[in-house]
Amino acid sequence: MTPLSQRLALLSADEMVSALGMRRAPRPLRRGLTVPFLALSRRLSQVLSQLDDAVDRVGLPAAARKALEDFGVGLRVSGEPSPNGGCLVLANHPGAYDALALMSALGREDLLILAADRAFLRALPSLSRHLVFVGASATERALALRRAATCLRRGGAVLHFPAGKIEPDADFEVNRSRLLEPWRPGVAALLAAAERSSASVLVAGVRGVHSPRAKRFLLNRLAERQGITTLSPLLQIVGKLRDVVTRVHVGPAGDARRCSKDAEHAALRERLRTAIARA
Repeated sequence: MTPLSQRLALLSADEMVSALGMRRAPRPLRRGLTVPFLALSRRLSQVLSQLDDAVDRVGLPAAARKALEDFGVGLRVSGEPSPNGGCLVLANHPGAYDALALMSALGREDLLILAADRAFLRALPSLSRHLVFVGASATERALALRRAATCLRRGGAVLHFPAGKIEPDADFEVNRSRLLEPWRPGVAALLAAAERSSASVLVAGVRGVHSPRAKRFLLNRLAERQGITTLSPLLQIVGKLRDVVTRVHVGPAGDARRCSKDAEHAALRERLRTAIARA
């Protein structure tokens, strides 16, 4: 393993231990819990290290496609391609491979993604140049929105997950009303910035990011009861399961921006649900 992949494996294992509620546990206990997650994280860290290296050589979309292939994940894209010029993309967030799938599907070398500020992501130097880290404080959030607005004004593409948290994968959730979590307030600011910059607004529905076989594993079911949503893709990678076919459908936001704020968000959410169904 390279130094970067080793660091990524440690950070990934540490995040999963923290997700168990053990962030402040005694160090020996944390170390013991980290060992099995570290073993599971090695292949993930190797592929992401290679992804980071490829971003500068072949560009973001091609690097993301290669990473999906290395993970054994198929990708199907439908709908409208991302237009040239300023473009804001609002997507659901089922986790796992959704960001890689969107990087590839949108095909934008200049894509900027609003992301939670995590040490794991900051450890990827090339990929992190395409990320706008959203911190916990109001000042940090304002700075992130300002950078995204600048990108739109300069004709770039911005990807945003409005819920700011992991949402259900539609392939495993039959209740359509539960697919989208409430949206964070920053969505309104981004829509206003897109309108000022005459940028296009698209919705991107993503589904099929998890392995059906890995989802059925007892270990994964127990982990999900504890709120750990990252174990399923690790089990898929370690088990070399080839049953993941992620689908992305990209569609226009329509005339939602001409409505009142509440009606605008309701219309956009409905368009996003439709995109998820069409994926």
